[in-house]
Formats: sequence, structure tokens, C-alpha cells
Amino acid sequence: EWECYSSAGVFSHGDDGLNNQIRMSEGANVTCTITNTENATVIVTKFNDYNRNGKYDPEETELVEPTLPGWDINLLHENECNEEVPLFEIYYDYVEECDDYEYDQTVPTDGNGEAEFKGVRPYETHVLSEDLKDGWNWSNTYCNYNERQAVGQPNGENHYLLSASPGETLECFIGNYQDTVLLIAKSNNRPNPTTVGDTVTYTLTVTVPENSGPSYNTTVTDLPPEGFNYVPGSWTANSSVRGNLVPGTTTEPTYSSPGTWLLGNMLPGEVVTLTYRALIASTVSAGTYPDVAFALGCETPDDEEC
Repeated sequence: EWECYSSAGVFSHGDDGLNNQIRMSEGANVTCTITNTENATVIVTKFNDYNRNGKYDPEETELVEPTLPGWDINLLHENECNEEVPLFEIYYDYVEECDDYEYDQTVPTDGNGEAEFKGVRPYETHVLSEDLKDGWNWSNTYCNYNERQAVGQPNGENHYLLSASPGETLECFIGNYQDTVLLIAKSNNRPNPTTVGDTVTYTLTVTVPENSGPSYNTTVTDLPPEGFNYVPGSWTANSSVRGNLVPGTTTEPTYSSPGTWLLGNMLPGEVVTLTYRALIASTVSAGTYPDVAFALGCETPDDEEC
């Protein structure tokens, strides 16, 4: 930044002192000051906002929130030029006040989910945004400012206004989440006709797909056919991520029509397999006996309607 003074006051200033010229009358005394400021760096962390609270929780006790590599992050500052304005005509007639600073970069997040923007001019307002991917929702964008810096402001969904201080490394965060999906399947080991007194082994498979959000406080409700009686102690519960869920996460289901299983929090890509045996009572007559099972999970840890 540069400013030039005379006895009449400030008569010229600008932000690109290397390219500006001033005009002086003969015998004039002018003092000019040139100030250099260090550029800033902006580091953006892209994260999967599992609990949808809009904050990056790398040490979340429920489910650790991972970062997201391979996302395009944008930082923009547009050139702002004004029309010619009159200054002190005794030195020169008119100048064009024009700030030629422009910043328009798109950086993909690296393996750590970070995008780094260097050479950011301090005190200028920049717009931070992302290229949203299909199947994802935006939760929040924010920056961790130091004490000298005013808080940034949202500028519409997925756009955030920020300004950095000289030499600062400003840390910003963009959160996204996916809708929660739960899949359930049930089968048994008796596809052929069986008889009273036989034991049937049921298998229930609960899956959270990779392209889903997590499922909190997941439960399974299972209703076997009438006369198919649960055999106490015959149950198992295993997770592809957490291993054996017995004991700790779940307890033996109580089959008092229906039976309920507690599966806890399930991550995207996780599969939980449940098994139990049922004894066919002597009162069961010949026929086909369908049954019902369904899974329920919460989209957030504090979902009161789940």
C-alpha cells in the first residue's frame, strides 16, 4: 500500500505501488510512504459431519468424524475497479482508482482432507465455497479466527465470506453429511418343509451402505411366527467393524412378541449379523409361516424422535 502527502494533505494512494504514478507541480514537496504486508494462507479441512452439528469433531466419542479427500474447494476474490474520480487538480487531473488484485483458485483436498491456499491478500474479503457432490448435504462452513480478526459471515448456502490478517494461517472447515440408510434381510436354514419339534436357525443381516450416513442407537425388532419359540442362550451378534457385540453393545434379546436387539452406533459400510434358534411348538399345524423384522436407526445422536 502507498500514500503520498503534501502540505495540502493526502493526494494519492493505492494498493499497487509498483505500478502507480503521481504527477507533481514544479517545486512541490511530497512525502510518500510504501507499506508492505505479508500475505496470508488459508487451510480448509473437509470433513464428514457424522453427527450433523456443523463442527469438526475429530475426537468425537460416539463416532470419529473422518476427513474427505478428493473434493474441490474454491476461494475467490473478484477485481474491483471504480470509475475515474477527481483528486487535487493542482497536481494532476484525474486517476483511475483500480485494485488489480484478483484471487480465483480451486484446490482439491489431499489425502488428509485439506486444501491449502497461499498468497491470500490480508484484509480483503474472499468467498470460500465447495463443489458439492451428488448424494451429499452441506452442513456448515466456518473458520477459526484469532483475536484480531472479525468473525466471517455465511453468504448463502455453501458460500462463506472470510478475511485473513497479515502472515496468518487461517484454518477453515467445511462439513457435509449423507442421509442415513438401513438395510435388513432375514433368512432361515430350513428352506424345505420341516416338522413340529424341529429347531430353526434364523439369520438377520443389518447393513449401513458405504454411501450412507451413520446410524445411531440402532435397534432391530423381530417377530417370529406364532408357535416358533426363541431358544434362550442361542443368540449371536457380530459386526464387520466392531467384532463380537456380546457382551457390551447388546444383551440377549427378549422374545416376548416381538424380540428387540440393541446394535448401538453403526458406521457406513458396517454389517451386523444376528442369529438365533427357534423351536417349533407341537401346536403348529401344516402351512407357510412368514415373519416380520425391521431395523430402526437415528440420524443424529440426540435425535429425540427416533
